[in-house]
Amino acid sequence: MDESDALDLDLLEKRIEDLESKILGNLESTENLTPVADSLSNTNTLLLTATSGREKVNNVLNKRLHELEKYLSSVYDDYSPASIAAMYEIILLEEPFLRSNIAMLNQIKELRPVLDSEHIRNVPDLKKRLEDLTVIYLDKKEAADSQGTEFMESVAQYNKTIIKLTKAFVVLDEIVTRLEIQAQPKKIEE
Repeated sequence: MDESDALDLDLLEKRIEDLESKILGNLESTENLTPVADSLSNTNTLLLTATSGREKVNNVLNKRLHELEKYLSSVYDDYSPASIAAMYEIILLEEPFLRSNIAMLNQIKELRPVLDSEHIRNVPDLKKRLEDLTVIYLDKKEAADSQGTEFMESVAQYNKTIIKLTKAFVVLDEIVTRLEIQAQPKKIEE
């Protein structure tokens, strides 16, 4: 390791210590605290051990390393003031939707005892029985539909027969009326 790497490492350790002091406050009062630099060093060692001899993992890590560095750099700021304002507007527009979701979540929390009840837990066990009942229902429905179709065909045949009988009776009535008229005695004129 050359001097520039050592300086970079020292600078990085100093930045991490500053960050720890800002986040955790007084380091002396914190018990059982593992410094972030030590934790990062241990994590690095574990990662190197885990990836040694694994070409595919190393290839993926090398390809994605520049992207990871970009996201971790302090210069990377994906949130410009314009995009923050746009996000704020989106959140304000979505407020009614978010509030309704919160209300529904609260309702689910209130109904939790019902949802955790034994009856609801037994639903997977009843799946086979429900499938059997569905098959039986579909068979009965098919039979009922078939009988309904047969009934409608019988009604149509009945209606045709009644129409034919009605026509036959009308024709017979006309014939009987004509014969009755012919069978009446004729008056003789003097």
